[in-house]
Amino acid sequence: MTRPRDIRLTPTQLRICQFVRCFESLRGYTPTYGEIAAEFGVSRVTVFGHVSKMRDAGALTFGPHIGRSIVLNPDLVLPGDGRMRCPHCRKSFAVRGPK
Repeated sequence: MTRPRDIRLTPTQLRICQFVRCFESLRGYTPTYGEIAAEFGVSRVTVFGHVSKMRDAGALTFGPHIGRSIVLNPDLVLPGDGRMRCPHCRKSFAVRGPK
């Protein structure tokens, strides 16, 4: 995967990564495109476009034709790594940062 310092994300892509990490930390599985779309008030096609660009940048990977298969790059450092309050659901939880 791409080194973390080489990954450039837009503010929206960063928020999607934070949401995916929050969702997975709280529920134990990653969200679908539909769940991400509902959270951000956009279409699944819009989410697919963002996720595709994030994959190309090395921020995440996912299994083809498999639901809930978004995997964030384990070396990706997001604002709030450590202990954070999810900006989406407002719950406080521990999150994994780079290993």
